[in-house]
Amino acid sequence: MLNGLMFKSSIGHVEWDWSDKGDPSPKYKAYNYEWYIPNKSDFYIVSDLSQAEKQLVKDELWQSLQLEIEWTKARRKQHLANKKAGK
Repeated sequence: MLNGLMFKSSIGHVEWDWSDKGDPSPKYKAYNYEWYIPNKSDFYIVSDLSQAEKQLVKDELWQSLQLEIEWTKARRKQHLANKKAGK
Protein backbone atom coordinates (compact mmCIF):
# COMPACT_ATOMS: atom_id res chain seq x y z
CA MET A 1 0.00 0.00 0.00
CA LEU A 2 1.42 3.34 -1.07
CA ASN A 3 1.25 6.30 1.26
CA GLY A 4 3.61 8.63 -0.57
CA LEU A 5 4.28 9.82 -4.08
CA MET A 6 6.05 7.91 -6.84
CA PHE A 7 9.05 8.99 -8.91
CA LYS A 8 10.65 7.09 -11.78
CA SER A 9 14.39 7.37 -11.23
CA SER A 10 17.43 5.78 -12.84
CA ILE A 11 17.15 2.88 -10.36
CA GLY A 12 13.42 2.34 -10.89
CA HIS A 13 10.20 3.56 -9.31
CA VAL A 14 10.80 5.06 -5.88
CA GLU A 15 8.31 6.23 -3.27
CA TRP A 16 8.84 9.67 -1.71
CA ASP A 17 6.82 12.06 0.42
CA TRP A 18 6.83 15.59 1.80
CA SER A 19 8.25 16.09 5.28
CA ASP A 20 5.64 16.52 7.99
CA LYS A 21 7.96 18.32 10.43
CA GLY A 22 7.50 22.01 11.12
CA ASP A 23 4.53 24.26 11.62
CA PRO A 24 3.14 24.45 9.04
CA SER A 25 4.87 21.43 7.59
CA PRO A 26 6.17 21.23 4.01
CA LYS A 27 3.53 18.56 3.38
CA TYR A 28 0.76 20.96 4.44
CA LYS A 29 2.27 23.79 2.39
CA ALA A 30 2.66 21.60 -0.71
CA TYR A 31 -1.02 20.72 -0.70
CA ASN A 32 -2.54 23.98 0.59
CA TYR A 33 -0.36 26.95 -0.39
CA GLU A 34 -0.81 28.28 -3.91
CA TRP A 35 2.69 29.73 -4.23
CA TYR A 36 4.72 27.18 -2.26
CA ILE A 37 8.35 26.87 -3.37
CA PRO A 38 9.92 23.76 -1.78
CA ASN A 39 13.45 23.33 -0.50
CA LYS A 40 15.48 20.21 -1.14
CA SER A 41 15.14 19.32 2.55
CA ASP A 42 11.32 19.40 2.35
CA PHE A 43 10.97 15.85 1.03
CA TYR A 44 12.39 12.43 1.83
CA ILE A 45 12.67 9.01 0.18
CA VAL A 46 10.28 6.42 1.62
CA SER A 47 11.51 3.39 -0.34
CA ASP A 48 13.97 1.03 1.31
CA LEU A 49 17.27 2.01 -0.35
CA SER A 50 20.85 2.46 0.74
CA GLN A 51 21.88 5.96 1.82
CA ALA A 52 23.84 6.48 -1.42
CA GLU A 53 20.83 5.40 -3.53
CA LYS A 54 18.52 7.67 -1.53
CA GLN A 55 20.83 10.62 -2.16
CA LEU A 56 21.03 9.79 -5.88
CA VAL A 57 17.23 9.57 -6.15
CA LYS A 58 16.76 12.75 -4.11
CA ASP A 59 19.14 14.60 -6.46
CA GLU A 60 17.27 13.27 -9.51
CA LEU A 61 13.90 14.20 -8.01
CA TRP A 62 15.13 17.69 -7.11
CA GLN A 63 16.43 18.15 -10.66
CA SER A 64 13.11 17.02 -12.13
CA LEU A 65 11.23 19.53 -9.94
CA GLN A 66 13.27 22.51 -11.16
CA LEU A 67 11.08 23.20 -14.21
CA GLU A 68 7.94 23.35 -12.05
CA ILE A 69 9.70 25.44 -9.42
CA GLU A 70 10.86 27.98 -12.02
CA TRP A 71 7.34 28.08 -13.52
CA THR A 72 5.84 28.75 -10.07
CA LYS A 73 8.41 31.48 -9.35
CA ALA A 74 7.65 33.17 -12.68
CA ARG A 75 3.87 33.03 -12.10
CA ARG A 76 4.31 34.40 -8.58
CA LYS A 77 6.46 37.26 -9.86
CA GLN A 78 3.89 38.02 -12.57
CA HIS A 79 1.05 37.88 -10.02
CA LEU A 80 2.81 40.35 -7.72
CA ALA A 81 3.55 42.69 -10.64
CA ASN A 82 -0.10 42.59 -11.73
CA LYS A 83 -1.24 43.16 -8.18
CA LYS A 84 1.11 46.15 -7.79
CA ALA A 85 0.01 47.65 -11.14
CA GLY A 86 -3.64 47.33 -10.12
CA LYS A 87 -3.29 49.45 -6.96
